[in-house]
Amino acid sequence: MELLRRDIDTSTMDKISPFIDVNIQLKYFIIKFKSYSLSSLNKHYNLFLDELSRKIISYKYLPKNWDSDNAEPIYDNSIDIANSLLEQLAFNDIIIDYSIPMRDGGVQLEKTFSNNDVEIEINPDNVIVLLIFDKDANCLEEENYSLSKINALIRKFKSLDG
Repeated sequence: MELLRRDIDTSTMDKISPFIDVNIQLKYFIIKFKSYSLSSLNKHYNLFLDELSRKIISYKYLPKNWDSDNAEPIYDNSIDIANSLLEQLAFNDIIIDYSIPMRDGGVQLEKTFSNNDVEIEINPDNVIVLLIFDKDANCLEEENYSLSKINALIRKFKSLDG
């Protein structure tokens, strides 16, 4: 089950509704993507990817203390890396489920596979941390990647999708 939290936007939902099941919870849509390849989603997936990218870009407007617990504003480099990674993963037929801002000024991307949950933390210091969890939320693996090792990160991701 793949999830994305997003603000309610009924015009976008109307465009992609043939491809999703929708449940409304408070102020968010929870979108459950069915098992379609990127080629079958085509323009609908591009809409989804654009919306997620815009959501990540919107994090730059979060002020200091945005979580009322002294969180840092989200750094531009974290946003740029997250969007670049989102695009590269999509090119490799990997759909990120959702993103969230991190308290340290980074961005987190999340993906649910059949056997694992995966988090990618893009830290403000340009370190990318890949965390792999089993379905009981036990951390199975934690690995750091530099920007020069993005291809290795993508290969690791693709191995989880098999």
